[in-house]
Amino acid sequence: ISQLLIVGHEKSALRLKSDFRLSERAFLTIKAASLAETKNWEQLLVLARNKRLPLPHDYLVNLAANSSNGGAPRQVLEGLIQCIPDPRQRAELFTQYNFKSEAEALLQQDKDNEFITRLFAKMGT
Repeated sequence: ISQLLIVGHEKSALRLKSDFRLSERAFLTIKAASLAETKNWEQLLVLARNKRLPLPHDYLVNLAANSSNGGAPRQVLEGLIQCIPDPRQRAELFTQYNFKSEAEALLQQDKDNEFITRLFAKMGT
């Protein structure tokens, strides 16, 4: 399935998904990995914007960041992180990938001082 997706044969990959009764989550995991491998960042962002995505958003961010040849460009990582609905998780990932201004803006909206202190310590500010 992965090889079919990499060469652009999504219909054939979907047919195999059906033939082998692969779950949507398993298929999307393979698809996301294939998109990251081929550096198809635009389609990975489209996948991340899906409100009913059965995959954790941080999985997509980490997949893109750790893809071969240096990972995704900074703007792609930012876009993937922006798709995460939970502001705390977004702030943690912004911190992890060194998006200081974005993390600080999110943290200013949060009222939990302990959480803010912990994340600022991670950022070194």
